[in-house]
Amino acid sequence: MSYATREVSTFDGQPFEAYEFIGPVGTFRYTSLPFAVTLGGEVYEPFVVTRTAIVISGIVDQAQTMDFNIPATHVLCSAYAGRYTPDYLTVNAYRAHYGDDLSTEYTTEWQGSAVGFDVRDDWFIIQTVSVIQAKILGVTSTVYYQYSCNNRIYDSVCKAVKSEHQVTATVTFVDNVTIKVDAQSYPNGDLELGTLLLNRSNEERSIVSNIDGTITVAYPFLDIVVGDVVTLTQGCDNKMSTCVNRFDNILNFTGFRFIPEDDPMNKAV
Repeated sequence: MSYATREVSTFDGQPFEAYEFIGPVGTFRYTSLPFAVTLGGEVYEPFVVTRTAIVISGIVDQAQTMDFNIPATHVLCSAYAGRYTPDYLTVNAYRAHYGDDLSTEYTTEWQGSAVGFDVRDDWFIIQTVSVIQAKILGVTSTVYYQYSCNNRIYDSVCKAVKSEHQVTATVTFVDNVTIKVDAQSYPNGDLELGTLLLNRSNEERSIVSNIDGTITVAYPFLDIVVGDVVTLTQGCDNKMSTCVNRFDNILNFTGFRFIPEDDPMNKAV
């Protein structure tokens, strides 16, 4: 049965949604189903994601918006929350019916660009505007003068050499998002916001934490096993201290660490 047929069916519809978050921290794919599903050739893992309805106040002169909520423990929260100019984040939402041919039978409900972030209670809120309206209205991230660096690690402005901040290791233990390796050449915490690449399949996951050879990734690999060889790449939180101590790259740091906290032009005479 086709998507269109199930969508208007009284009894045969089995709708679910899939969400895709794409940014420099990594690509994360989740589904509202209680089990993993392959949609359009990509695997979506079960995870708690909620969203608001599409808000439209005008077709042209007012942006269409949708908010996405994920647990604040997610690596995206630690990477984006509290930053003045977060790196780009694209959010896509898809709708399909379980039982259809999910390689083709689905529709795109939303394509959005993140324009704001918030943390409320235990939730990380990603505020998006539609990609079409973002282009029409010129809604883009603006580079401000800020404490943190505006570069993305290993980009053409940062100039840190990725290969110089990578090591290979062998997997000795796997349990969902917890992976142990036989050797860890970096201090605890130095791999946070970095990546773990499974060399055999080129699957890659963002690293949430690394402690004494135990690495926590953002979400599980499909088939990683003991004995697999992986490549560990250091991450960066865009702080000047990290740039100095971890990468020895202060000449390419574009943050403004010494901005005065008191504005002398904003004081009463």
